[in-house]
Amino acid sequence: MTTGGYRICEKDRQNIQSKHLCPICSNVLKTTIQTECGHRYCLGCLEEEFNKHDDEIECKFCKETFNRGQIFRDESADHEIQNLTLYCVYFDYGCKWRGELRHRQNHQKTCKCIPLTCVNNGCYQQLTKETLAQHLERDCFYRQEKCLYCEQLVTFNKIREHENVCPCYLVTCELCEKVFPREQLSKHSNPNGKDIICEKLLVLCPFTALGCSESKFNHKECQVHQSENMQQHLNLLLNKFQDFLPSIEDLLSVNQNCRKSKGSLVWQSIYEQTLSEVGALIDEKIRSYMKSKGLLDWQSISEQTLSEVRALIDVKIRSFEKKITYIIGRMDELHQALEKINRQVKILCSHSEPYLAHSKLQEQKPQHMCVPDVLPLQEDQQERYMIRAQHQGNNTDHKFLLNEAHATIAELRQELRKTNVKLEKAEEVIRKTNLAVADLEEQLNSVAVNSHNGILVWKVDQMARRHADATSGRQVSFYSPPFYTDPHGYKMCARIYLNGDGMGKGNHISLFSVIMRGEYDPLLKWPFRQKVTMMLLDQDNEEHVIDAFRPDPSSSSFQKPRGAMNIASGCQMFCPHSELQRHAYIRDDVMFIKIIVDRSAAYDGHSNEG
Repeated sequence: MTTGGYRICEKDRQNIQSKHLCPICSNVLKTTIQTECGHRYCLGCLEEEFNKHDDEIECKFCKETFNRGQIFRDESADHEIQNLTLYCVYFDYGCKWRGELRHRQNHQKTCKCIPLTCVNNGCYQQLTKETLAQHLERDCFYRQEKCLYCEQLVTFNKIREHENVCPCYLVTCELCEKVFPREQLSKHSNPNGKDIICEKLLVLCPFTALGCSESKFNHKECQVHQSENMQQHLNLLLNKFQDFLPSIEDLLSVNQNCRKSKGSLVWQSIYEQTLSEVGALIDEKIRSYMKSKGLLDWQSISEQTLSEVRALIDVKIRSFEKKITYIIGRMDELHQALEKINRQVKILCSHSEPYLAHSKLQEQKPQHMCVPDVLPLQEDQQERYMIRAQHQGNNTDHKFLLNEAHATIAELRQELRKTNVKLEKAEEVIRKTNLAVADLEEQLNSVAVNSHNGILVWKVDQMARRHADATSGRQVSFYSPPFYTDPHGYKMCARIYLNGDGMGKGNHISLFSVIMRGEYDPLLKWPFRQKVTMMLLDQDNEEHVIDAFRPDPSSSSFQKPRGAMNIASGCQMFCPHSELQRHAYIRDDVMFIKIIVDRSAAYDGHSNEG
């Protein structure tokens, strides 16, 4: 059984008679009970009191005691109470209903002002049925919203914090002022990256380490520098290679000696040196240990001391075994490296051998004799030419290296051409994607109708990104959601160029209104003649930007639309860019546009078209 009486609002409590109120719960009597002393209580309240006080309680008015057998139902009082005229119990929450108490329960089933607590985690705001939906969808700071950049769900009041770390948030390069997703900015600023490199990033010539003396320059200048100084760079590369030739010859000599002796002398030397180091360290440890123990000779060493010394020796031996294993591994690696260098030198020698032979024979033969390009050589001649090639073959080395360099450059140019083709395809895909996105936005806007009273309040968000898109030419304009002048009136929308159009391009915002094809066009007067007022709202409500115009009936912009929409009409120089920072036209990356259409004489029940 429900305990307590009927709840009432504070406005009713000031006017209601005390005889209709329960002294226990202070609410209007419910299922009235009268005592022998003549006072009234709610049945539920008395039941609670009896349970607390063993079926005998004291009257709240006269202090007489009574039990369950001394009370009775007062139905006449119930009838009187049901006829009381009261406000809705949620009057303080905005409900204006007023009527007899008997009808109030049915009203409360559908009352739109019942207080509810927001269901979002962290929000404890009290709302009504009527305002809860709007609060959950638009007003609650704890609602979940998709990040506009990465589409991750984020609590609304933490969106700004998320945008500070969002990998897809658009940021501007400080050097070239181009806009990129945050995750691409590091690649954009990396001079060694494979992606698009910042054109204004200062880089060093790749041949600086080889002796190129040029200072820092941007990426494009670096490409020009490399193209114009190709011969100089090849000479630097060749000089560096020639510096390495003596070292290569020494390594080859060592390699051949090692192979002849099968490495026995090398390994024996390493082994003997290692044993010598081990022995010296062991002796040093023993002497140090004996000195620390105060022992003068071997005879005074105890068994325990000997075991400790042996343990030290075992530890050092295991340590040197690891070092020897490591040295053997390194020697194997060096041997493989020497073999590789040996093969490369043989290739160089084989390339230079025919040219050296040809040069030698040309010196010995008369000028009128015809000598083949390559002649078979005797074994002793080959040895002589090999020696000469190693010491005097610089010209051949130059020619060989230049050929190799030209081949490498040709391969790089081929790769560059392929990369340029891929880049052009990627740019085309991006362009088509941007167009598709713009079309989708336009279609979405056409579906979402804002109002039917001739007034559009358009919230333009993401101003920084949109202005960057307009400046770069990625998306120079976009449309507002449509609105109607009346429930069955003209269908219209607004169009904005954030970087200007026509005479305002580059230094103004251009704003236009557009007549769209609507469902009720056959019933309306044509051409459209209503005055249109366009406003950029100052969010401090101090100085709005306002412009208004009356349509030119002869203009095609105001005739009955034959396509999806007519040509836009409005103001190319609506607001200078310089004014945007002087007032609160943009705040939190949001701007508000308001369009007001004069609704007089827009609908007369028939079309006036002939």
